[in-house]
Amino acid sequence: MQYMMMALRRVESVVVASRLGVSIARFYLVISMFSAGMFISSSAFIPSSFAMAFNTISMAALYSGQMLVSTLCVAVASLVGWPFSALLGAPTVITYLFSLRRPDRFILHSLIALLLVATPLLVVDTWYYGKRVMAPLNIVMYNIFSTHGPDLYGTEPLSYYLKNLALNWNIASLLWLAALPLGAVVSALVFPIHKTAKRIMGMPVSPSFYRRLFPVALTILSIGLWFTVFFTQAHKEERFLFPVFPLLALLTAITLDALNRLSSHFSLPSPSYWLLGLFILLSTSRAYSLHRNYSGTIDTYKAFADYLSDNHQNFDFSIRNDPLSVCVGKEWHRFPSSFFLPNAVDAQGRVRPMRLRFLRSEFRGLLPKYFPDGRFPSRTRAIPTEMNDANKEETTRYVPLDTCDWVVDLETPERTALEPNYGKEHANILRPIIRNSFLLAHRSHWLLRAFFVPFLSERSKLRIRSVYDLRACASYRSHEETITFGRRGGTSCTTRRVVEATFVKRLD
Repeated sequence: MQYMMMALRRVESVVVASRLGVSIARFYLVISMFSAGMFISSSAFIPSSFAMAFNTISMAALYSGQMLVSTLCVAVASLVGWPFSALLGAPTVITYLFSLRRPDRFILHSLIALLLVATPLLVVDTWYYGKRVMAPLNIVMYNIFSTHGPDLYGTEPLSYYLKNLALNWNIASLLWLAALPLGAVVSALVFPIHKTAKRIMGMPVSPSFYRRLFPVALTILSIGLWFTVFFTQAHKEERFLFPVFPLLALLTAITLDALNRLSSHFSLPSPSYWLLGLFILLSTSRAYSLHRNYSGTIDTYKAFADYLSDNHQNFDFSIRNDPLSVCVGKEWHRFPSSFFLPNAVDAQGRVRPMRLRFLRSEFRGLLPKYFPDGRFPSRTRAIPTEMNDANKEETTRYVPLDTCDWVVDLETPERTALEPNYGKEHANILRPIIRNSFLLAHRSHWLLRAFFVPFLSERSKLRIRSVYDLRACASYRSHEETITFGRRGGTSCTTRRVVEATFVKRLD
């Protein structure tokens, strides 16, 4: 997905250059490259990121006048990706009906798009489910027309999205708002105006004069519709904003270009490059902070897969589960993907698949469940048992600790009967094999958690020396620990400074 978005940025930049100007295209390319929001959204493999990619192509096609391509991309984004992204097709519909005044072409292109996208989708879904199913329709029915909707998965206040935009887009979360008014001022001051044009306070009032701003108005309309719908929903998630991230980058680029032109017109120093530099600095700080503070989970699972490959000669699967069990407790929600649980091979060449299992924790919602064993399509056609649509706990998901082959856990000072410190309370059966850093958000300073501050972040980390030393001035809670690792020919001991580490531990 990340490489796809890199290609799309290039395509979008070329289209923006041809439609809005080279200067705006350059600003757009730099902003989208360095934005922390694009950093996380373009690398995520989720429906909203897929929809973001195709809606970006749709807007590029719309700017280029390729209406059929724009319609097709909206259909792919909403039907194959995420049905709610159809909202971002509003500019395409408006262009058909009011700018081109061709409702007949809109109907024709919509039918073509439905035929090319919905037909194979219906065929594939029906084959896998064994009955006529349109998956996007089910998503809409559950989230909008069910009695409970998505609210049972958690609700957040309006400030949740405002903080999210501030973190992912820093100053750009405000700059994009000025795109249309500054664009109108630039059009009036920089571009030539016919002598007979009607004016009010020196500004032309003819709609035809501002026709060049039509794409900008459509982009703002898309964001406005999106924010209106999702800001008013009680259930909020960061990924819900992903589809409009490229549009925010474009409008910010328009604002910076407008400031540049106005400064040149009045012979004043331009603030655009200073603002761009500040945006890059804050975005880089945010992206590095995310990687530094929270990459421990991904690094641990990656190292675990490498550990299985590098140490296969030490394994004997005859005394282990089939399939092998990797257990998680309170860390279930940070499990990245089954791609990190490959088939493992032991010393005798026996191959075993791996499965994620759940230890009971304080969480009381519905946990995922594997498809039943068997061959396709019987696996996907079987009606799953022990499921519900109310997010109620199903105790059949849990396994006892002694049935696990490996345990992944985050060690924190807070412990309960269901969320113990596995490394210490079960040291007789668990041996640490991998350890990585991970930030405890509730025990860190909000500023040093949100952004990486050179020297200050490192210094605050190193000041903590003892176990569970909860100094209020620190952005991290660290402790020193001596870790013993078994190896051929003896034992080596290393002392390392860790940050409430993410563990992978094996049952001996």
